[in-house]
Amino acid sequence: MRILHTADWHLGSTLEGRDRMEEQAAVLEEIVEIARGEDVDVVLIAGDVYDKYNPPAWAEALLYETLARLAEGGRQVVVLAGNHDSPERIAAAHPLARERGIHLVGHVPEAPLLLEARRPVRGSPARLAVLPVPYVSEARLREVIYAVEEGSGPDGTSAEGDPDGGPDRAQSESGPGAETEGEPRGGTSARRHAYAAKMRRIFECLLGSVPAGVPAVLAAHLFVLGGRTSDSERPIEVGGTYALAPHDFPPVAYVALGHLHRPQELPAPATGAYSGSPIALSFSEAGQGKRVVLVTWEGNPPTARLAWLPLQRGKPLVRHTLLGGAEDLLRYARSGADQKAWVEVVVHTPVPLDPEVVREVRRLHPGILLIRPVLPETTRESIPISADRPPEELFRRFYRERTGGKEADEELVRLFLELLAEGGDEDEGAREASL
Repeated sequence: MRILHTADWHLGSTLEGRDRMEEQAAVLEEIVEIARGEDVDVVLIAGDVYDKYNPPAWAEALLYETLARLAEGGRQVVVLAGNHDSPERIAAAHPLARERGIHLVGHVPEAPLLLEARRPVRGSPARLAVLPVPYVSEARLREVIYAVEEGSGPDGTSAEGDPDGGPDRAQSESGPGAETEGEPRGGTSARRHAYAAKMRRIFECLLGSVPAGVPAVLAAHLFVLGGRTSDSERPIEVGGTYALAPHDFPPVAYVALGHLHRPQELPAPATGAYSGSPIALSFSEAGQGKRVVLVTWEGNPPTARLAWLPLQRGKPLVRHTLLGGAEDLLRYARSGADQKAWVEVVVHTPVPLDPEVVREVRRLHPGILLIRPVLPETTRESIPISADRPPEELFRRFYRERTGGKEADEELVRLFLELLAEGGDEDEGAREASL
């Protein structure tokens, strides 16, 4: 039983207005080739297959073509809805797709998926239970728990075990920050513990239906405390409010996660990983190696062994800092360097850049998407700041601005988020005291 884990395809995404269709098609072809070459039995796609709720037609066509190719030869494919996806759109084709071994999971089902190895190998499990947990808004958690505990929706209708028939039939328009009746009002910490308790209950109910002796894998789209983020992720938590700790996961053989775009393993005690996105989606991911995860088994009872396989067909993203103003910028554009990359350039210049210079640079090097001048009066990078961006991104940008482009240490970012969360608790307490 060999598993290929990928996530966060974000089909239909753009980069500073540039279409990524050719890149995305090329990297999905690479994933299909890896699945064939490694002779995998199961492919797990842990959410955010699309970049938007209403993806372009070409993105939907590319998804279904890729899934059909991944399922060739009896390979099982499991697709979860992420926070960028419409769960109804993901689940709509499930009745047809499951005939080909493709499981489109828009909502949390009432039972795990039991999958068979195509060609059982001695020393490797012949069956695998997949616990599929697509993105669930905090406002829908109670309804999901009711269904997995009772085996039916709140109206008494059975979901009949179909991944598209579970109770989480619509994501809340208010999103994960919405309060629901009876929720704890003691601040960020209380909400985080309540959220984790509900998610653990979902995991426990699904794991309780796994037959004895069958290894289980959890596939989910969510945020884990301590995960290393990028600017390109749409936040599903603020300051750790709607996030899990590694010890919140059930005792499964492997945890296959989606949401974070940087490939990374989970800290102990969990055994698992974020596979990351197959292409870099913003310049905050410049220089990242993109990968998929191959999961095999060893020992008795079998335990998961992880191997990171590189993806190389996405266009690289490059960041440069130039100190010589317009002349340095023109020299770089004429050099022919990084012609096969998308480029962001920070230019230290004594005067604002002439628009004619900018036009000439873009003519010489069409891959230069962003030119950010830094003027001596402020020594500040001209970065558009929006109040609707996540606090972590704003802090990282502020730190770069104040330190001349240095990246904030992960421990410093963690401390900032903790202080932010504590401040939120105090503000809420003051508001409640005034009521």
